[in-house]
Amino acid sequence: MKKYNLVSLLFETTKDYEKNLSKLLELIKEVPQNSIIVAPEVCLTGYDYDNFENILKFADYAIKKIKEISQNKIIVLTIIEKRGSKVYNFAKIFFNNEVVYERPKARLFRFGDEH
Repeated sequence: MKKYNLVSLLFETTKDYEKNLSKLLELIKEVPQNSIIVAPEVCLTGYDYDNFENILKFADYAIKKIKEISQNKIIVLTIIEKRGSKVYNFAKIFFNNEVVYERPKARLFRFGDEH
């Protein structure tokens, strides 16, 4: 049975999505092969309500970049995406250059009005 390291990444999410992605990719590169890596909730964009359309545009680009770095590493994170006319906060699992699992959160709070 193959052993895996479990790594939790922590870093500050800024309003600069590209900077956040670069930081995430940099941290992932430092993690050894055969690791399970868990990133903070929506760490690439945060809940940037004033620029919500930009969040949605950034998702495809970020997913492509994370796939590229997921060789022999399991990466778990959440990312906000639009599917059809609806917006979801997806939990995604990346492994060997693919998204191997994804699931939208089942019970979301109303944006900007947590309850």
